[in-house]
Amino acid sequence: MRIVFVLHNLFEIKNGVSNKYIHFIHYLKKQHVDYLLITCFNEIHNIDYFTKKYNLMIEKGIQIPFYNSIKIPNINYDSLLKNIKDNDIIIFNGELFMFYDIFIQLKKIKQCILIPNWHTNYDFYYEIYFQYLPQFKNYKNNLYEHLKNNVFDGLICTGPLIQHEFLNYQSHIFNANEICLENFDCFKINQYEKKEYNFIYTGRISLEKNIDFVFILFESLFHSKFKTYDLKFHLFGTGPHINNLKKNIPNKIQNHVLFYGDIDYHKLKYIYKQLNNRIFINPSKSETFGKSSMEALYAGIPLFCIKCPINEALYNEENVFLFETNDDFLKQLTVFDALNQKQKENIIQNGYNLAKSYDQKIVYENMLNFIKNTIFHDLNINNRKNFQHYFQKTLKWSFSLFEK
Repeated sequence: MRIVFVLHNLFEIKNGVSNKYIHFIHYLKKQHVDYLLITCFNEIHNIDYFTKKYNLMIEKGIQIPFYNSIKIPNINYDSLLKNIKDNDIIIFNGELFMFYDIFIQLKKIKQCILIPNWHTNYDFYYEIYFQYLPQFKNYKNNLYEHLKNNVFDGLICTGPLIQHEFLNYQSHIFNANEICLENFDCFKINQYEKKEYNFIYTGRISLEKNIDFVFILFESLFHSKFKTYDLKFHLFGTGPHINNLKKNIPNKIQNHVLFYGDIDYHKLKYIYKQLNNRIFINPSKSETFGKSSMEALYAGIPLFCIKCPINEALYNEENVFLFETNDDFLKQLTVFDALNQKQKENIIQNGYNLAKSYDQKIVYENMLNFIKNTIFHDLNINNRKNFQHYFQKTLKWSFSLFEK
């Protein structure tokens, strides 16, 4: 058995999918499982280091339209035909629409197993980036009709909501919710004795993360009983929205906001540990799982997250604080502030226990078993032709949007 990964420039992108597959490949190496990683790079000078450490096939990168740092490998059929073995298991970013036709042709010749990884909350992306194109949802529905075991042999997804949705169209699905406990093995419960709070956000600074709302929340604290507290907001990460975010910080809170930029995962836990009276805020409604929130819980940081279907599916009032509006956030913070230390510790401990259940090592063992048990499905030629036509048409249409 050999597992072939066709993934974006994952060594340069500090997001959940990249972290998941880098660590999964480490796990495969320990299990002596054969693999090939097909990816691309922006920084040429890093290639030598990675080629020594990993079994790589490097392709030229193609820029993703609205993610200025994410590129996808420009694979071609002849190259894959030469490098893919019979019965290989191919795991690839589900968003690589432009290459579906190549994968389908390859599947017919090599009898390889195709397993896309679907991560993104597409409904939310359509609302943010394609709000003036309601027909995009019709394309998505058309896609689902072609997922009924005609092309893919299995699916790896992130999050219980997307798993539930895909179960209507594909029966062999693995939900790969996981966190790397080693990266955040710094559990500490603050005493919360002083009148101070260090609010934290960690993640990609992009439009769909709704980070601007955090500044609205943060500014409101200076018009409440908390205005006498020592308040700071620590923002870890970077992304396409960061310059606009910095420009739009309200004057009242500018001196209370600290931007850390792109921080290595291994360094985050030490910064987390140094901070006292910590609270993690997640304002995003677009998450499929919300990895950084779970990592914060594992570090002993109480979580305040916006109420939305995914957060309501993952959390409850025993382990986090859910809020909807600005006033609701103030009420929840007031409740937390009034709790005695034992009550705070119970909520933090509950959050820690929840996060621990997503131990990466356990998830990877289950994911490898899922991959091993995936069964090859023969393609229906008629459906294949419809599938090819659909994606060629959609791809041409979608990329034309970003040229305008």
